[in-house]
Amino acid sequence: MSRVIRRLVVIFALVGLVSSSVSTYMHNRAIDEPTYLSFCDISAKISCTEVYLSQYGTVRGIPVALGGVIWFMAVLLLATVRSRRSPQFQQSLPTYLVMLSIPALAAVIYFVYVSFFVLKTLCMLCATVYAAVGGIFLMSCRSISLPMGIFLRRVKGDLWSLVTTPLVLMVSIVFVAASFMATVFFYGNFSDEDLVQTEFRLQLPPAAVKSEFERWWEVQPRVQLPGSDDGPIVTVVKFNDYQCPACRQTDRRYRPIFSKYRRSHPGAVTLVIKDYPLDPECNEDAPNGPHDAACEAAVAVRLAQLNGRGERMKEWLYSNQELFSPESVRIAALDVGDVEDFDGEYEQVLVHVKADIALGKTLDITGTPAFFINGVAIKGGLTPKYFDAAIAYELERSKNP
Repeated sequence: MSRVIRRLVVIFALVGLVSSSVSTYMHNRAIDEPTYLSFCDISAKISCTEVYLSQYGTVRGIPVALGGVIWFMAVLLLATVRSRRSPQFQQSLPTYLVMLSIPALAAVIYFVYVSFFVLKTLCMLCATVYAAVGGIFLMSCRSISLPMGIFLRRVKGDLWSLVTTPLVLMVSIVFVAASFMATVFFYGNFSDEDLVQTEFRLQLPPAAVKSEFERWWEVQPRVQLPGSDDGPIVTVVKFNDYQCPACRQTDRRYRPIFSKYRRSHPGAVTLVIKDYPLDPECNEDAPNGPHDAACEAAVAVRLAQLNGRGERMKEWLYSNQELFSPESVRIAALDVGDVEDFDGEYEQVLVHVKADIALGKTLDITGTPAFFINGVAIKGGLTPKYFDAAIAYELERSKNP
């Protein structure tokens, strides 16, 4: 690899690293602060936080942007490594970079598709990352000079020379340890398992922050939802997809909040679930919807509810999101929901699912989860303390209409 190409690879990697790091920071801020706007939130169609907070912004609670940070760091280490024991490593470097770039390029193609055809929202920082990955891939391809046979024979020697170089070994250990710790940090803070198993006390924000949140909440537009004029003081409507990871996450994050208000304000706060499966089988407004069993899942819950097993069915679906299919949902409907004639009742119940979808269309729902707290739209949800604060504010507001 020539010195010029190496410098270009380093520049691309630095640009990608900075963009990924800023994205990770802004993602974290957006989760903690519902009023946070990043410098690249220009409009509904050009917004970084809209992409970060979508169901595609995290994998098991870990920001996708963090993966970019780790990847670009790995590229920088490879592009700048020196080993006197293996001068031939420099000839192999372009091939190593190409091999490292192939899965990254596949991820870029997937997220470009999601951004433009599913979310229909442009994230400028994400686009910068995509360009950096593409640049590294092209520069590396251009520099390959070794036949694959010779390269494969050199791999063992290259690895051994790097492992036996003290500085390289130390930097590699630090890199792996830091990557692992960062991943554990985010997984530990946002994983579903922690949210279910931990009985945490939900506190309202500090007074100054609470005041700022309430000012923000007061100016939010409200829509009139069917049946919201009477009944509970606070009605929370959730447009839900049982195959959506963010829907599972918010279900488990908010569960203790509703339990708290059932104890402190019996009958005053209710949650209404509306189905909005991102499945083209029953939702024509999601022609590229990524979920191929969401329609069956919605019907399975409705049928299970008739047998008093709706909550069990929901929990099974949320716990098996990565694995369930239309066929496995039908089997679970019988085993978990005690639904004996799923296929015979499917079309009849699907009519009600489609009625929820039609309502969502009138409210401009394009993704899940989407919440309405007394008519105030919250797409994607809030962190628990602010979700709690919104309900508390609505209860207080009812005393002084």
